[in-house]
Amino acid sequence: MLRDFIAAAAVWGCYGMIVAAMVWDLVAYRIPNFLSLAVACLFPVAMLASGRGTDWPAHLGTGAALFAIGAVLFWFRWFGGGDVKLLAAIGLWIGLKGLPVYLAYVGLIGGGLGLVLILIRRLVGRFADRQADTGRGLPRLLQRDGPVPYGLAIGAGALLMGLS
Repeated sequence: MLRDFIAAAAVWGCYGMIVAAMVWDLVAYRIPNFLSLAVACLFPVAMLASGRGTDWPAHLGTGAALFAIGAVLFWFRWFGGGDVKLLAAIGLWIGLKGLPVYLAYVGLIGGGLGLVLILIRRLVGRFADRQADTGRGLPRLLQRDGPVPYGLAIGAGALLMGLS
């Protein structure tokens, strides 16, 4: 009974940390390290408390592989450092079996988010141009060449997958 409660609390705590990371990325274009660390640390708590067999090498390997791939994306400046750490932490939960579906979700959501932002930024940009505004007063999310808060796609993919 207590083990079930601990496992459920760890899963729901992880969901909370992921949502917090998504909001933080949307608002500040930054994902604090403590959120990714909490997601990673809650994984062994949930798995050990649940009492079910966990393929530890597959889960740890998935997290490490996503971190390595994310580091390459960071080097090319396609991902932010917070995105890489959150992706790796979520990879622990997803494991090797869920990885293809998770990456498909992240790619589709991220692509959709990028397209929506392009459209909205163009519309806002045209309006700002008509008003002789340089767009400097716009929120960063709406600025023409602003970055995409990809933590939204990373987190949304995990929420759609379910972690338990």
